[in-house]
Amino acid sequence: LKLELEAWQRQEEEKRIAEAAKAAARKAMVDAMSPGKTAYLKKEWYVAILKLEDFLQKKNMDEDLVKEASDMLSDAKNQLASELGPVLGKARSLKEGQDLKAAYESFLEVLKIEPTNAEALNEVD
Repeated sequence: LKLELEAWQRQEEEKRIAEAAKAAARKAMVDAMSPGKTAYLKKEWYVAILKLEDFLQKKNMDEDLVKEASDMLSDAKNQLASELGPVLGKARSLKEGQDLKAAYESFLEVLKIEPTNAEALNEVD
C-alpha cells in the first residue's frame, strides 16, 4: 500500500510539473506578443507592425496568439495606410504647386508616421 501511495504521489508531482511548464511556456508566448499588442493599443501603427511581424516569425506559437497577432497586424497596416494617405497626398499636391517649404514639412509629417517611407525620404533629401 505504501508503494502504491508513493507511486501516486510521484504521478501527481509529475502532473504539477508538467502543468507548470505548460503555463510558463504560454506566459512566454504571451510576453513575446506583448510589445506588439501594446503598440497596437497605443495606436502606434508603424511600431506595432514591426513588433507583430517579429512575433509572427517565431516558431511554435499557440494558434490563437498567431491569429490575434495576424488580425492586429492586418488592422495596423490598414490604419497606417489610412493615416498616411491624406498626408502624403497633401505633400505631393504642395510639391506640384511649387510650395516647397510646405511640401518639405508635409513630407516630414509622413516620416513621423512611417519613418521608412521611401518617397518621403527621397523628397526630404
